[in-house]
Amino acid sequence: MTEATTSCGLFSWRPEWLQKLATKQVYAAVYSILGIVQGMGFSYLSSVLSTIEKQFGIKSKETAWVFSGNEISQIFFIFALPFLGRIHKRALWTSIAMVWTSIGLFLCASPYLVKDK
Repeated sequence: MTEATTSCGLFSWRPEWLQKLATKQVYAAVYSILGIVQGMGFSYLSSVLSTIEKQFGIKSKETAWVFSGNEISQIFFIFALPFLGRIHKRALWTSIAMVWTSIGLFLCASPYLVKDK
């Protein structure tokens, strides 16, 4: 493996202090924590769905698209899973998936962020 694939950083930014975190244990811990946070986000969204619909005047059909997007992404991942064994930069692609997940969760929270107090 080359230095770039086994070091922590983003693009060409790879500070020395961050290299202590370039271990399998740290990766597994961060990935587990992000999985827990994602689960919490979608569990919370499901439990307050009716409240969000009433508060913001969103139709049930529109909120169904939010949940459908989550299900579709999981199905897509299942079909893409066999190909992940051939990918050499798994950590990079997994990180990209985590970023997309965080963008999705941010979009789910956006009605609360733009709401008048």
